[in-house]
Amino acid sequence: MFSSTQYINNNIFIQLQIAGESMQPGINRGDVVLLDKTAGKRTPYQIGDIVVFTYYGKETRLLIRRIAGFPGHKVTIDDKEEIVPDNFIFVLSDNATNESIYTNALIIPSKDLIGKIRVVF
Repeated sequence: MFSSTQYINNNIFIQLQIAGESMQPGINRGDVVLLDKTAGKRTPYQIGDIVVFTYYGKETRLLIRRIAGFPGHKVTIDDKEEIVPDNFIFVLSDNATNESIYTNALIIPSKDLIGKIRVVF
């Protein structure tokens, strides 16, 4: 039997510990964040929202980035201007100078969004 606390923890909020440095200086390695899985369903995401999404690269993993563009927006990636296609969003890390494994700027499918960061502690 699930308690209301278990339901909230499993379906609405997730507590995650940050393993990387992509969002420094605001969110640092070792910080714990509270991820709201219902954020995009209740209200639309906005430019500047910090989100977690599934990244399907060499290995599948969760990444944290800031929303920087929506469908139809012109964005620049690797000195090349692109238009964000429908059903995709443009995300950036805050720590562009320290990106070694994953790129700083990504255009990702909206369906891969898991939720929005609500609290950092």
